[in-house]
Amino acid sequence: MPRLALTLLAVLHVAFTFLSYGFNVADDAGADPLLSSTGDLRAIFHSHPDDENSLSFFRWEHYADFFELNFRHFDWLDRPVRMLEIGVLNGGSPYVWHEFFRRVGLRFVGIDIIPACKVAENLDMDIHIEIGSQSDPAFLRRVCERYGPFDIVVDDGSHRTEDILASFEALWPACMANNGVYVVEDLHAMGMFPNQKLNGVDVFGYMAELMYHRSTYQLVAPAADPEPSVTSLQSRAKHILAMHSYDSMVFLHFRESIAAPRTIVRGRKYPVMPHAR
Repeated sequence: MPRLALTLLAVLHVAFTFLSYGFNVADDAGADPLLSSTGDLRAIFHSHPDDENSLSFFRWEHYADFFELNFRHFDWLDRPVRMLEIGVLNGGSPYVWHEFFRRVGLRFVGIDIIPACKVAENLDMDIHIEIGSQSDPAFLRRVCERYGPFDIVVDDGSHRTEDILASFEALWPACMANNGVYVVEDLHAMGMFPNQKLNGVDVFGYMAELMYHRSTYQLVAPAADPEPSVTSLQSRAKHILAMHSYDSMVFLHFRESIAAPRTIVRGRKYPVMPHAR
């Protein structure tokens, strides 16, 4: 079967929940009932202080529902959530996340290439800001050694394919905590900037390749001499418990070890063909 067809099948295999939103969402729109969201994070988005003394926060409102749906299991932790956010900008985000995770607590680490972002650091609140590039694996390794592994990684950085993939490959699986979540947001940027393909692949294509290997690695015999890129994808794909894609966002759920699939066969009448038991 041609690789394009396999890639399309892999995309279809993803638990793909695509909700169509416009560029403007009314302030009183409320949480989306299809996502079983409480609306708490939307409320926190809106309650962030809007004055000249408060660090600015900026995000699309409907992202709140996606975050809630994929982060709800962290309420069960018996320790603070360890979160890495790539891209600090004006610095309001860590304070929003601190409010959202107020029950379990939060250690927030933000990275950015702009030194002025250091203003968001607040050690009393366990908010740490490190200055460096998301595409520098040595820098990311130092951040991981100092603060990781992370329960949550949110890539809200450059929105360029080469940087997104460099960060992902440096942090997944090396710096992910078991049951962690890796988020790439603002994927609409794939259509906003030119030259978004790295070696012919953009972020959408890369994620589809990951799911292809996640879905086949236990069923298809490995090639005798696989290409290094394939080996890299397979080593990462085997830790994907789930991948959820939404408007401009993708969430990957990390699991250190995933059991092989098991078939359930019940009933012994076979009108067409018998199942192996």
